[in-house]
Amino acid sequence: MSYTIKNKSLTRFAVVQTIYCIKSSQFSELDILNSSDEKNPEFLLGLDENIDKKKIDKNLFSNIIKIQKDKKELIEKLINKNINKNWNIERLPIILHSILIAAISEMILSPKLSLGIIATEYLKITECFFLEGESAFVNAIIEKVYSILISSKESANG
Repeated sequence: MSYTIKNKSLTRFAVVQTIYCIKSSQFSELDILNSSDEKNPEFLLGLDENIDKKKIDKNLFSNIIKIQKDKKELIEKLINKNINKNWNIERLPIILHSILIAAISEMILSPKLSLGIIATEYLKITECFFLEGESAFVNAIIEKVYSILISSKESANG
């Protein structure tokens, strides 16, 4: 069981790093999605050398990357709507923006996944790069967006 959890955690970390590469114009989504079936895709070479690339859940990885590509406008709107009015999305550090994009993409991909799992996973990733203030910021955004997505799902169903 923990093997699966570790693979998903590792996959989420790889997704964040990949979105960072996309936002930094190192790779395009199409480059990544077209090479994700290869044994050693080129985009994985840029990931942290401590990541065991064989343990990445390629299906989860590809699905999150596809969602962030296909739902980019919605994801950006959700982030913008929930950050402080004195901020704008362009002021966010790229890695922080990448973490939020990955978390929201996964919420859209897996709407039944609990807020606790999503928040815990992406807060751990945030703590790899930032101090407490940013973790609280990420947690607040994740909670707000999760509530919006759940509300919109409930109103669509009933």
